Parts: sequence; structure tokens; C-alpha cells
Amino acid sequence: MTHRSDAGEITLGRLLRLGFVVVFACLLFLLFDTKHRMAGYHAVHGQGIPGTITVTKCDSQRLGTVCTGNFVSADGQVQRHDVRVNGVKAMDAQPLAAAVTGANAKEAWTADGSPWLSFSVVQFAALIPLAVLLATIWTFISGGPRTWRTKSHAMRARYARDRAVAHERQIRMGRIH
Repeated sequence: MTHRSDAGEITLGRLLRLGFVVVFACLLFLLFDTKHRMAGYHAVHGQGIPGTITVTKCDSQRLGTVCTGNFVSADGQVQRHDVRVNGVKAMDAQPLAAAVTGANAKEAWTADGSPWLSFSVVQFAALIPLAVLLATIWTFISGGPRTWRTKSHAMRARYARDRAVAHERQIRMGRIH
């Protein structure tokens, strides 16, 4: 029986597996985040419980500011305390128009602005591996740098030929000497 030593070296197989896991995790995060943001959008635009939120506390964290507050529905039946407020960057003493997705929601979405469209550092970081993967696929489909170089040389040659023909035409017409 032969025993293969595993010194922890990075092999192509391990690199591909790690890349697959990273891309899958990023894609999964972005899908859940998109679903979360769509729920907030729908809550504010008619499918949620409208009301007001009063911001009580804002904490600055590494990746941004997180604010919490007290939500009261427009009819007064739903009251949620210490819910996360999406769409607020700092303390605001005035009650803000907001909506929650349900009576037991743990977060409220402000009606002012577009909190579901504000991107965070985490979302941008999750987009990078997906963008790299899509760029790689596009490069393979379009032929890669060698094909791009060939096409650019052909375009430059065509441009130079067209300039030469135009110059000869100007000479024949007597416009230049």
C-alpha cells in the first residue's frame, strides 16, 4: 500500500473546488439578499404594514451604521420595539414613514428614498468573484486576448487602407497636391 504525502500544497483540483465554493457562497448570498430587498420593496409599496418608525439608537459598525427603532402601524395594532431600520444612516428624532413585512417582523423599511438600492461593502465583495467568473466565461466564448489582438490589427489595417484610399481620391480630385 502506497501512502501519498499531503503537505497541504495547492493543486489545481483544490483551487477549482475552493473557487467553486466561493462562487457558490457569493451567489447564494446575493440571491438571499435580493429576496430580502425585494420583500422590503414590496412592504413599502403596498404589500406590507404601513406606519411610522422612530429611530432610537444608531451603532457604527465595521461595515456601516445600523440603526434600530420603534415601529407603530398606521392603525396602531402593530407595535414593534427595537427593530432594525433599513434606509436610515443616522439618528433622526422625527418619526419616519416606514413599513414592515408582517406583524412579527424584525426590521422596518423606510418609505423615503430607496433603501433596497443602497449597496454595502459586503455585497460589492460578493459581486467580485461572480464578475471574475463571468469575465472568464466571456473571454473563453469570445476567443480571448489572442482573438482580440487579431481583430484590433484587422481594424487598424482597414482604417489605414481607408485613409490611403481617401487620400488618393483627394489627390485625383485636385483638392490636395
